Amino acid sequence: MRSVNNENRLLELIISALSSNKIVGIVDRGIASFGYMLGLKAIKGDVERGKYVWIVSYDPLQSLFRDMERVGLNYEEHLGKNLFIFDVFGSIKGIEPGMDGVLTLKGYLDDNVFIVKYQKLISKLIDSLKPEEVTVLGHLESGLCRLFKNPVRV
Repeated sequence: MRSVNNENRLLELIISALSSNKIVGIVDRGIASFGYMLGLKAIKGDVERGKYVWIVSYDPLQSLFRDMERVGLNYEEHLGKNLFIFDVFGSIKGIEPGMDGVLTLKGYLDDNVFIVKYQKLISKLIDSLKPEEVTVLGHLESGLCRLFKNPVRV
């Protein structure tokens, strides 16, 4: 019971920080701690209320979709409307998502080219949507280490 109360309190703190336009980092103690699920739980309300949410996914999309289902987030209802996913894994591996609201980069990508193409993609999306505010969530950012030679730079 105590761990549920601790998780709920931590979730409240994350949501409060996000609503105050603060940057929040969630670091798992181990693979079994599932701390990254708190990030998805924290943005669930924003997505359901129609706020713009941008998720940057570093693992295969199926992992993200499974995790969103676990927290009760109906991503299919919101994709391409107020929920957008940038599929870093798919971009690096050349996988076409074929879904509205899931974006990838095409062509040659290395650490430097990725940064430039990603900046252009974000600018284009923000210019087209003109959101008042956007919540950004990096999902399983440890994937940076597997995808890039210089993850700190990226």
